[in-house]
Amino acid sequence: MQKYEQHRSQKYRPQWENESIFKGWLRKSENSEYKGHCKACNDDLIAEISTLKRHASSEKHKINASVIKKCKLMNEVFTSKHLDSPHEKLVKSAEIVLSGFFAENNVAFRIVDLLIPVLKNIFPDSKILADVKLGRTKLTNILKNVISKSEKNDLAATLRSIPYSVLSDESTDVSTSKMMTILVRYFNCKTVKIETSMWCLAEIYTEVPSADNCGKITDKKAEVIAIADVDPNVDPNELVIEEEKVDDGQFPVLRGATAKDLYDALKKSFTDFQIPAKNLIGFGSDGANVMFGDENSVVSRMQKEYPGDVSVLS
Repeated sequence: MQKYEQHRSQKYRPQWENESIFKGWLRKSENSEYKGHCKACNDDLIAEISTLKRHASSEKHKINASVIKKCKLMNEVFTSKHLDSPHEKLVKSAEIVLSGFFAENNVAFRIVDLLIPVLKNIFPDSKILADVKLGRTKLTNILKNVISKSEKNDLAATLRSIPYSVLSDESTDVSTSKMMTILVRYFNCKTVKIETSMWCLAEIYTEVPSADNCGKITDKKAEVIAIADVDPNVDPNELVIEEEKVDDGQFPVLRGATAKDLYDALKKSFTDFQIPAKNLIGFGSDGANVMFGDENSVVSRMQKEYPGDVSVLS
């Protein structure tokens, strides 16, 4: 009886992506090393050259591929490789200025969908306005990826060269996420004024507990509090909640609003932008014990790291 050799699965080869027939739409599947993924059809395919070529010649793929060729990614809108013409620069500048106006004056973003057509009707002879394509989605991305990053980098460059103070407070936003607001106060050489600017919002909790692990977290926190009650020398903020794997595969929240977590988040927000710690001259916050306690607080840690250099105010 004739024996047939068992078919061996082919692993995905990244070099296929450079072939003209696969370029632009093929990548490795996130689910298996033996599969490729078609970005046009959003399908996983067996990583065999014949299967991939057969898919490339299918009518469904040809239609989907023709659509994505016309689309431009949002992060490519302001990072195109070709040099913009003077007209294109003026159009982009107009879109950025309009986006900044909406943010500065707290105007509802949905208004932009009605405003742009009205402006085009009022100024039909404007070539710049005729090419402005600005909706809610694009406006939001311009604020997040263009204006916000530019303003943050400019502020970071300023703080690298002058003394500054930090103001901080914790709050809960509308999504019930615990956030720490960080403001900076400094002397602006351009306006010749002392100004207070928003630096960042640091999320205090890195994970959200599920319905299944809430009980275990509560029990563990209760155990920590009980230990602190028995031993007065133990600070509950310094006790680490051990990692417990729950039935659904999730882990309990290991970070929280402890002095160590708040101080680490505060410090990291500045070190990520290479702002020297020696420029910090002042710190202000509310009078919570976690912020201004004598033994275990944000301020006590700050005074140990920068003894005599930072003034504090609650």
